[in-house]
Amino acid sequence: MIMLNNAELEELGIDGNAYMQNKTVQEALNKADSTNRAAIRTAYNQAITDLQSIQGAALTTEASQIQAIKVWQVFSKSSLSS
Repeated sequence: MIMLNNAELEELGIDGNAYMQNKTVQEALNKADSTNRAAIRTAYNQAITDLQSIQGAALTTEASQIQAIKVWQVFSKSSLSS
Protein backbone atom coordinates (compact mmCIF):
# COMPACT_ATOMS: atom_id res chain seq x y z
CA MET A 1 0.00 0.00 0.00
CA ILE A 2 1.41 3.38 -0.99
CA MET A 3 1.27 6.07 1.69
CA LEU A 4 1.61 9.70 0.68
CA ASN A 5 2.31 12.61 2.97
CA ASN A 6 0.40 15.92 2.86
CA ALA A 7 2.89 17.56 0.50
CA GLU A 8 2.73 14.68 -1.96
CA LEU A 9 -1.06 14.68 -1.81
CA GLU A 10 -1.14 18.43 -2.46
CA GLU A 11 1.13 17.96 -5.51
CA LEU A 12 -1.61 15.69 -6.85
CA GLY A 13 -4.21 18.38 -6.18
CA ILE A 14 -5.60 16.66 -3.09
CA ASP A 15 -6.09 18.56 0.18
CA GLY A 16 -4.00 16.49 2.60
CA ASN A 17 -6.00 17.55 5.67
CA ALA A 18 -9.33 16.73 4.03
CA TYR A 19 -7.92 13.39 2.92
CA MET A 20 -6.83 12.51 6.46
CA GLN A 21 -10.17 13.65 7.89
CA ASN A 22 -11.99 11.48 5.35
CA LYS A 23 -9.75 8.55 6.21
CA THR A 24 -10.51 9.05 9.91
CA VAL A 25 -14.24 9.21 9.19
CA GLN A 26 -14.03 6.03 7.10
CA GLU A 27 -12.19 4.24 9.90
CA ALA A 28 -14.82 5.38 12.40
CA LEU A 29 -17.62 4.18 10.10
CA ASN A 30 -15.93 0.82 9.67
CA LYS A 31 -15.57 0.47 13.44
CA ALA A 32 -19.23 1.44 13.97
CA ASP A 33 -20.30 -1.06 11.31
CA SER A 34 -18.31 -3.77 13.04
CA THR A 35 -19.84 -2.84 16.41
CA ASN A 36 -23.35 -2.85 14.92
CA ARG A 37 -22.79 -6.24 13.35
CA ALA A 38 -21.64 -7.63 16.70
CA ALA A 39 -24.71 -6.16 18.44
CA ILE A 40 -27.02 -7.64 15.81
CA ARG A 41 -25.30 -11.03 16.12
CA THR A 42 -25.69 -10.91 19.92
CA ALA A 43 -29.38 -9.97 19.67
CA TYR A 44 -29.99 -12.72 17.11
CA ASN A 45 -28.30 -15.34 19.29
CA GLN A 46 -30.35 -14.22 22.31
CA ALA A 47 -33.56 -14.44 20.26
CA ILE A 48 -32.67 -17.99 19.21
CA THR A 49 -31.96 -18.93 22.83
CA ASP A 50 -35.29 -17.42 23.93
CA LEU A 51 -37.12 -19.27 21.16
CA GLN A 52 -35.50 -22.55 22.16
CA SER A 53 -36.59 -21.96 25.77
CA ILE A 54 -40.15 -21.28 24.66
CA GLN A 55 -40.14 -24.41 22.49
CA GLY A 56 -38.79 -26.43 25.41
CA ALA A 57 -41.52 -25.10 27.69
CA ALA A 58 -44.15 -25.89 25.07
CA LEU A 59 -42.86 -29.45 24.74
CA THR A 60 -42.89 -29.85 28.52
CA THR A 61 -46.46 -28.53 28.65
CA GLU A 62 -47.50 -30.87 25.85
CA ALA A 63 -45.88 -33.84 27.61
CA SER A 64 -47.71 -32.89 30.83
CA GLN A 65 -51.01 -32.69 28.97
CA ILE A 66 -50.45 -36.08 27.36
CA GLN A 67 -49.61 -37.56 30.76
CA ALA A 68 -52.76 -35.99 32.25
CA ILE A 69 -54.87 -37.49 29.45
CA LYS A 70 -53.35 -40.92 30.07
CA VAL A 71 -54.02 -40.65 33.79
CA TRP A 72 -57.58 -39.56 33.08
CA GLN A 73 -58.09 -42.48 30.70
CA VAL A 74 -56.85 -44.95 33.31
CA PHE A 75 -58.95 -43.28 36.00
CA SER A 76 -62.10 -43.21 33.87
CA LYS A 77 -61.70 -46.90 32.91
CA SER A 78 -61.28 -47.91 36.52
CA SER A 79 -64.25 -45.74 37.57
CA LEU A 80 -66.49 -47.27 34.94
CA SER A 81 -65.55 -50.83 35.81
CA SER A 82 -66.21 -50.42 39.53
